[in-house]
Amino acid sequence: CPTAGACAARFERLKNSIASTSFNRILLAGFMMFLVSGIVRSISSRAGPSNLQPDEEIVPMPVNGLELKVVVQNLQKTPGLATKLAHRFDPDVLLVQEISLSTEDPSLFESHYTSKRAQYGTAIGCTQGSAKNVKQIRSPVAEVGGFIYKKTTIATVKGVQFISFHGYNGQPGFTRTEYLEDHVQAVVSVLSPDRPALFAGDFNTWTRDHLAVVEACLAKEGFQLAFSWPYPGREVPLDHAFTRGIRITNTSLYHNEADHRGAVLELVVV
Repeated sequence: CPTAGACAARFERLKNSIASTSFNRILLAGFMMFLVSGIVRSISSRAGPSNLQPDEEIVPMPVNGLELKVVVQNLQKTPGLATKLAHRFDPDVLLVQEISLSTEDPSLFESHYTSKRAQYGTAIGCTQGSAKNVKQIRSPVAEVGGFIYKKTTIATVKGVQFISFHGYNGQPGFTRTEYLEDHVQAVVSVLSPDRPALFAGDFNTWTRDHLAVVEACLAKEGFQLAFSWPYPGREVPLDHAFTRGIRITNTSLYHNEADHRGAVLELVVV
């Protein structure tokens, strides 16, 4: 440097240049991290929830020819009705919706997904054996008003996977078929893909378009509509039973205190 002042000025410029370069590198690194995390989130959202459940118990597949009796009922929050039906029909499995859990025999309905305060929701009851790998799935879309989310209970009993489903409702318009489709898809995304299964309950299929959407969604997972039963005053049934790897050999309907009729289904694994 020709002079001390010139050296000092050059040193200051060099220091500023290094600082600026370091700052730019920090900005670039931050931008790259943001970009990569966005790509990962995008891939994850497209892939959907994983079927892999590392904490699941290994349950043997059911033997062909296994026979089961199942009761399916929307209880309309009627106190004690689920326990009464268990004693009346003595089924292997009960798939119930709108259960008032605090009024029922707790030993029958250990597998459930209900609201914390009111204890309303869905449940799977076992009169013989026990339920394995219980899963609780909430509808991804809230009902009108934004506070209530329909709940689904999933459990494996005697090697068969059972789904007690209460579908997105959407009152008072009954127009959003895509929300019901999203709800069904959220449930099938966590099912065992190769296990025999009964997917049944109150689907809230208020129009034929709703039912068509549900059928198409479940058909992709190997389910077929095996049985539907009427709801009073409605042309299109709300309650359905979809099967995969099992066959319904006999059905009967009954009246009870709830607004929905109940169904007794006799099944055989094929």
